[in-house]
Amino acid sequence: MTDDQQPAPGAAERRRSTARSAAAKRVRGDFVAQIPKRFSEGFTERIDLIIRIVFMVVVAVGCYLVLEPFLTAILIAAVLAVVTWPVFNKLRSGMRQSSTAAASVMVLSIVVLVLIPLSFLPGQDGADGTYGHVAVVEAVYGDGTFQISEMNWGGPWNMHYRTLTNLGQYWFVH
Repeated sequence: MTDDQQPAPGAAERRRSTARSAAAKRVRGDFVAQIPKRFSEGFTERIDLIIRIVFMVVVAVGCYLVLEPFLTAILIAAVLAVVTWPVFNKLRSGMRQSSTAAASVMVLSIVVLVLIPLSFLPGQDGADGTYGHVAVVEAVYGDGTFQISEMNWGGPWNMHYRTLTNLGQYWFVH
C-alpha cells in the first residue's frame, strides 16, 4: 500500500463512531417503538404474578380448612411416632429386621398401653344414639369410681371430664 492509499488519520475511528451512533439510533428507535409493548408485558406479568399468589393463598387456606379437624390427631400421631421410634428399632432388630411384625406389636401396645379406651353403647350416659361413644380412662379410684376424659361431649372441641361408678355396665378395652 502506498502513502497515497493510506486512510487519513482517525478515519477508522470516525467510521467506528459513525457505526456506533447508527446502531445506537436503531436501538433507541426500537426501544421507543417498544415502550407500549414493554409496559403492557410488565403489567401483564405483574397481574399474572398477583393472580398466582392469590390462588396459592386460596389453596393454602383451603388445605388448612380441610385438615383443621384432624390437626390434633396428626400432632398426636407425629409425637407418638417420634417418641416410640427407638423402641420400634429395638423391636425390629429383635425380630430379625421384620418391620411388619415390629409395627404390629407397636400398634397393639400403643392401643393397649396409651389409649385404653372405654366404649359406651349407643345412647348410654349421653353417648350418640347411633354410634355410641369412646372415652379415655384417666384414673381409677379405690371406691370403685373412675374418671374419664372425652372429646366432643356436649359440643365440638369440648374436652370434658367426669367421674363414673358401676364398672359392670361399661365396656373396657384392655
